[in-house]
Amino acid sequence: MKAAKAESKAAKANQDDERMTAATALIAGAEEDLATARALLKWQEQEQEAREAEVSMAKSALDLAEARRDIARVRLLSQENAPSVEKYDLSDFESNVAKRQKEHETASRKAREKMARVDKLKVDWERLAKNVDIAETE
Repeated sequence: MKAAKAESKAAKANQDDERMTAATALIAGAEEDLATARALLKWQEQEQEAREAEVSMAKSALDLAEARRDIARVRLLSQENAPSVEKYDLSDFESNVAKRQKEHETASRKAREKMARVDKLKVDWERLAKNVDIAETE
């Protein structure tokens, strides 16, 4: 970009129209390349965030599964009339499952939203990259 701008200044100083046109085209190409690189960077950063959101979603799914396992164990003790069941309050386990379910739904929604954003950014980058490739072959 700096080289293209320097060439443009030199062409202006010499009032060389051909050189000026070439320098302008060079600047335009550099700006397109820069826009494409920025789009790629933005897509990659958002993709990383989306992957992190997917990890959070998986962790929340694990927490939910563990909460469901715990409530199943308490219910089993209750059905078997085990003496140790008295120290557990089933409503605490039920509220924990409800809480974990809500957390999982929130994490799932965030992951889906972030992946949708990533998909859009990827399409934007591919469009820019394709336009740059077409311009370079002309």
